[in-house]
Amino acid sequence: MHPKCVLTIDGQPVSGLFWERLIQVTVTDKEGTRSDTIDFQFEAGTPFVALPRKKSIIQCWLGYAETGIEFMGKFEADEVELEFLPYQIHVQGKSADVRGKLKQHREKHWDNQTFGGVVGELAKEAGLKAQVAPRIAQFRGKDGYFAIGGESPLHWIERHAQRLDGLFAIKNGNLIVADKGAGQTPGGGAVGALVITPPMVIEGTGKVKFTSRDTHKKVKAGYHDHKDAKRKHETADADPKGEADYTMRHTYANKAEAKQAATARAKELQRSADSTGVTIEGNPYAKGGVPFSYAGIHPEVDGMPFIIETATHTFSKGPAYLTAIQGKAKKTQASGGSGKSGGK
Repeated sequence: MHPKCVLTIDGQPVSGLFWERLIQVTVTDKEGTRSDTIDFQFEAGTPFVALPRKKSIIQCWLGYAETGIEFMGKFEADEVELEFLPYQIHVQGKSADVRGKLKQHREKHWDNQTFGGVVGELAKEAGLKAQVAPRIAQFRGKDGYFAIGGESPLHWIERHAQRLDGLFAIKNGNLIVADKGAGQTPGGGAVGALVITPPMVIEGTGKVKFTSRDTHKKVKAGYHDHKDAKRKHETADADPKGEADYTMRHTYANKAEAKQAATARAKELQRSADSTGVTIEGNPYAKGGVPFSYAGIHPEVDGMPFIIETATHTFSKGPAYLTAIQGKAKKTQASGGSGKSGGK
């Protein structure tokens, strides 16, 4: 098949002399809010090629002429570098979605609201569409009260998503809070899984690392019960084979927040530390958060579920298209917490 790349800058297709001199395009797609990036270089000798302006909007599609192309994202150029003798232009950009109103510090509070309702309002103000996993969206905290105090909505949403064992990302105009490591859409549906077989692998690039980690039977998160004037704990089951309990240092505002924090930490402890890395023939559907597995690689690896943390797509004139994947083991099914409280 014939690899294909389409670039536009401020809505204008990259073509003609610019395209003829293109050397390489690299798109890095990451899980969560770690900003996705684009990086491309092209020859710029006489006749000279005009430099893209800083803050220009770059859009990229990758794929194959025979099967079609996939939209890889919208980026804002934040660095343009001219090299001379010989002449080259190097452009770097970051996701254009993680900008603007979401980064402005503010003060606001909500009464009788769900976390999903607050996220929906903040997303709309930023010109984005909210997609929040139902389990996370229905969280109400203490009596549905939420407040932003002197921080940005971006940081506030990310902080709460972590407490709720969620993964926060902004992709292609969507503000997403999904279940972390589950390989699901925010609505709970399965994301199409990628199966990597030997013919897809670039020789010498594949590895799977198995790492041991400490196990804990339960996780305890403390909160102050104002009615009884006592510090109490909420617990969540982690690993039934563990011996010791894990006690979180932070004291939470109320019982509900403590329960959510304990549950999130228990799920995090359940996740395997196993990881993998491999470079395959270019696949535009390999993106951060997408589940994948191996088939025909090794009996102890085949079928093992992984989640893509970072997918780096590289297109170069030749043409050649490769995708380098870094992944982690997909989380196991978390067990429910006991929910028992006790004074201490």
